[in-house]
Amino acid sequence: MYLYLALSGIYRFLSGAVLLSVNWGLSSSASDHYRALALASVLSFVPAIFVPMMTRNVLKKYDGSRISAVGLVGVVASCVALFWVHSDETLVVAVNFIIWTFFFILETSWEMWFAGIAKGYANDLIPKFSSYSVTINQVALMVGPICAPFIIHALGYRSFYLVVAAGFSALTLVVIGRPIAESPGTPLKAPASRGGGFLFLALALIWPTLGSFNFMLPVQVRLHQGSMLDVALLDAALSIGMALSGFVFSLWSRAISFLAIAFIGVSIVLSFLLWYITAQIDERLFGLLLLGFGFGGLRILARAILAHRYGTANVGVMVSRANSLALPILIGTLALARIHIADTWMPPFILALLMALSLLGSISVNGGVRMQPSMEE
Repeated sequence: MYLYLALSGIYRFLSGAVLLSVNWGLSSSASDHYRALALASVLSFVPAIFVPMMTRNVLKKYDGSRISAVGLVGVVASCVALFWVHSDETLVVAVNFIIWTFFFILETSWEMWFAGIAKGYANDLIPKFSSYSVTINQVALMVGPICAPFIIHALGYRSFYLVVAAGFSALTLVVIGRPIAESPGTPLKAPASRGGGFLFLALALIWPTLGSFNFMLPVQVRLHQGSMLDVALLDAALSIGMALSGFVFSLWSRAISFLAIAFIGVSIVLSFLLWYITAQIDERLFGLLLLGFGFGGLRILARAILAHRYGTANVGVMVSRANSLALPILIGTLALARIHIADTWMPPFILALLMALSLLGSISVNGGVRMQPSMEE
């Protein structure tokens, strides 16, 4: 499990750096209401439609580590392509679409991988490892974008993409050379018939929340005459909040219940109010910290419920199908956001609140999941 956590953290570090560089470059064309950035954000989720169909049989035949290795090879090729086309906005949008195709494959495979490894542990330990995973991943997603502006300033965009491609290549070799054994022979659980729709909706809202955040952040910074480093720092605030949620919920001794969801909901509401009443970007850092804490907590709870209730193959299928619903949600969200650019900050907060309500519906039907083993055990 610990090697898996390290590898997934390195992957998020490199991914965060790449995504920041692409989004910041595309946000430079503000005269057309950030059309290129909006188009890239929407096209990023088109793979969610066809990736489940492409990988349906693959998910049944291969384990998460093998699928991850294939996805990483595609990401390496995409970074090399960005090395050649980084100055052409149209081609960058096209390559961004390709790299997100592999990102979606990897997101499904990482979840399958985690669920497969988790089957070797007691059910009470699964939420704890989920908390560790979210904490490590969010720290990596925070550090990657912060490092990106300095590397780009020192080396330029072309060399930056080569460095990132080399990093992904090294990660690929480790995954291929040291596959992590997943628990064999674990019987698959049938999908739960009660409360599954609420959990599915919560999973479907994860990517639209992140996608709308990735769109609004460079837009808001541009509107306030900020820099690429400002984007990285605000993104870091969100990641710190998500990492903090991982730490808090790793110590949470209660079941996933109404209390946990209410705790998270209050955090999201406070973050919304802070962004509503403040005007300067630097004053909104704490708001993003609270949003990150709430959203990170929701991802931890959703992941714990998913791993607890479903078998490995069913996890892959459910995550893929939920990702396919993310595209129409994001298209509608960004279409509304571009009507009044100044209010593009609102969608991530609203979607996070809807996600909290969906998880609340899931646990109200099926009950919670213990976050830690009891002292007697």
